[in-house]
Amino acid sequence: MNIPKHKKQKVLKEFEKITTKVSKKPIYVLKKTKEGYSVIHFVTGNSLITHIPYAKTGKELIKYIDKEKHVCHERINRLNKMIDHYYKHLNDAYFYKHTLKTTKDVDKVIMTEARLDLTMMYLRDAREQLTNF
Repeated sequence: MNIPKHKKQKVLKEFEKITTKVSKKPIYVLKKTKEGYSVIHFVTGNSLITHIPYAKTGKELIKYIDKEKHVCHERINRLNKMIDHYYKHLNDAYFYKHTLKTTKDVDKVIMTEARLDLTMMYLRDAREQLTNF
């Protein structure tokens, strides 16, 4: 097949434009870890965000990054705060449950049950925010 030289050069320039655009766009993937999920850069292996409790949250973040031309650090910081809030209340719930099992003081049991109810409410809210991120 004989293609004129000027057409070959034109196609080659268009191909170079496409490849440079694709290579500039970062590729992020979701990786399962001991602590939850992490969003990592596919080529370098650097973590963008770690300790994500739900895969759905990580997938939504990756979809958002793919739509945008760059990583929005404000959104990453907001997600980190939401994750910290979730783990704080999860840790509190474990502590209150342990206290209920080990204490013999009736007043302490009543106070701990009230705190456990509150923290479970906050935990459900944090879980909902993370799944609807």
